[in-house]
Amino acid sequence: MLHLLRLLGRFKKELTEAVRIATTRDFFLALEVENIIDSALLSTRASLERKESRWGFWHSRGDHPARDDENWLKHIDLINNIDTETPDIRHRAVRRMAGIGA
Repeated sequence: MLHLLRLLGRFKKELTEAVRIATTRDFFLALEVENIIDSALLSTRASLERKESRWGFWHSRGDHPARDDENWLKHIDLINNIDTETPDIRHRAVRRMAGIGA
């Protein structure tokens, strides 16, 4: 995943330094690509933060192969910090709805 973070960082740098925008359509396409890169960066950071495997194939970690509800039954919130260009990471308790997942 660290390789992916490096690649995404490179893509973001290339988007700002190498992509030339000539039309309004180009501008909106560049914004869309930037949003996709940002979403991938945040998703990767959240996956690295969670020290367990969860959700089957979608989040399986070789270094943490088991599910760990005792320590990781919580939400991970990431807020993109534009000043540091890294996400602020917060953990939040899971709130169960009455009658669901009891």
